[in-house]
Amino acid sequence: MLIRLLITIVLVSLFSCSNSEYDKEYGNLLGGKGRNNSYEFVDRFQYQMYSEILIDSNSSATCPPLILRNNKTIIASDNHKITSLYSNEKDWEFELDSNEVIGAGFVSDSNNNIYTISNDGQFISLDHSGKLRFKKRLIELNKLEFFNKPLYIDGSIVISSSNGDVVSVDTNGSIQFELSLGTDIISEVSALTSDNILVTLTNGSF
Repeated sequence: MLIRLLITIVLVSLFSCSNSEYDKEYGNLLGGKGRNNSYEFVDRFQYQMYSEILIDSNSSATCPPLILRNNKTIIASDNHKITSLYSNEKDWEFELDSNEVIGAGFVSDSNNNIYTISNDGQFISLDHSGKLRFKKRLIELNKLEFFNKPLYIDGSIVISSSNGDVVSVDTNGSIQFELSLGTDIISEVSALTSDNILVTLTNGSF
């Protein structure tokens, strides 16, 4: 009887100490239900690591950073540069032409080669050390056209633009297919399967 009473007390204590705010989900801990990157309770994370690195006080970032393995981060700034950070230190820097900035963001492959497209329509690939692999024009730029974040899937990079252009290239920059959908593409394209992509258009079509 005494053992049952002790077990009951322990169970009641455990349930009374639980709080929905502390519910954990694999891969997201306290980052919100459904792994939706909602960080209302960021001060209650088990581990907190904050760092602030000044790269250039005269420039600003132009797109979200690309996080690579081995503590590498790729950023782009409005001073026409692509910069790699390694463990909070500048690793390398690649200088674009004076009329180019990166607004679309980056993708990378399994070898840490980087792919992006500039506001001038140049498709650019750098290797893991910041050396230029190739640079070529895939889309003839129209007035007020901008580019979406590239999609990397199974050795292909898919580029899309606000003008409705979609181009797929391989990791060497050779065109696999290209088409024009004739209307604006909303945000970047997504992968349904390894050989099917989803494009959302402004007229309600997919």
